[in-house]
Amino acid sequence: MLRCASSRVLGASFRQSVLQSQPAHHIPRSLFGRSANNTSQIPTDEAASEQPQAGENGQSAADVKAIEEKYSAELEKSEKAFKEVQDQLRRCLAETENVRKRSEKQVADSKLFGIQRFAKDLLDVADILEKAVDASPVTKDKSKCSPELVSMHEGLALTSSQLQKVFATNGLVRQSPLGEEFDPNCHEALFKIPQAAAEGKKAGAVGTVARVGYALNNRTLRAAQVGVVSE
Repeated sequence: MLRCASSRVLGASFRQSVLQSQPAHHIPRSLFGRSANNTSQIPTDEAASEQPQAGENGQSAADVKAIEEKYSAELEKSEKAFKEVQDQLRRCLAETENVRKRSEKQVADSKLFGIQRFAKDLLDVADILEKAVDASPVTKDKSKCSPELVSMHEGLALTSSQLQKVFATNGLVRQSPLGEEFDPNCHEALFKIPQAAAEGKKAGAVGTVARVGYALNNRTLRAAQVGVVSE
């Protein structure tokens, strides 16, 4: 009996000394005996460390959301800027293509109509030669003219014919619209002719040609001056 009592006293004093020297969470549960279940209420290092981690995770989620919103706004801004640059690029490409086409057309027109001014100056020469040939008496009665006059007439006619060939080779075509329908794009009406004096020509047609016209590569260079048959 004495031995049992002394062992109980020694055990109690040992547990008391352990409690005083060790933190509560380092004390083995076996030392508490029946009251060991109460140690579940004592917070450990893991539980203490888990609480700030939960707070940190919640704060990180908010930060991640803020970052996502920030980069989403920047992405939207970048996409808008990209679309603007892409639209400007397309406009520049379209304008470049238009400039290229206009340049090609100007080059082609310069090849076709580069002689326009020079050809227009030569039209007066062609008119003078034509009038000289028509005014020659050889045209009316060759038998009554001297050989010299006939030779001169033939030379003028040959020169006029050769000039018309040169014109045609370079795209310059003579137009005498007698009897054709009046076209304001290539005809210039000088006067009207009564239908009774028009020799069977219908109203609106060209009754007479005062001066022939010329077209350079299907473009009117000089409009023909004509008289139009009236109704």
